[in-house]
Amino acid sequence: MHCVVTVDRSQDALKSPQSKVHLAECPICRDTMPADQLTRFIGRPMCRNCAAMWFEEDEAESDGKTES
Repeated sequence: MHCVVTVDRSQDALKSPQSKVHLAECPICRDTMPADQLTRFIGRPMCRNCAAMWFEEDEAESDGKTES
């Protein structure tokens, strides 16, 4: 025979408290994100998107595709 087993659902993931994340603001784009996602580039902390834009501008200049 099958035995009946009850399951305790008191540890529901949606009802559990969220872990505290230290937020930081990118000084360039002012976007808020977890502090561990900021990177230092040219001595300044910035988000990964702002750091990537820096390289996209350099590539456009080297290709002669600058926007005026």
